[in-house]
Amino acid sequence: MAGLHFEESRPNQGIVEFEHTMTNQRGEVVASCRRTGLMHCKPKA
Repeated sequence: MAGLHFEESRPNQGIVEFEHTMTNQRGEVVASCRRTGLMHCKPKA
């Protein structure tokens, strides 16, 4: 997980940022990407 962000207007949801890296057999990075997703969260107790 590369990042996390919560909004006051959506207390049960948060934006999560993922970072993916792919390497080949020699350990060289051949692909990478960052993506975001809107995730449901547990309500704060």
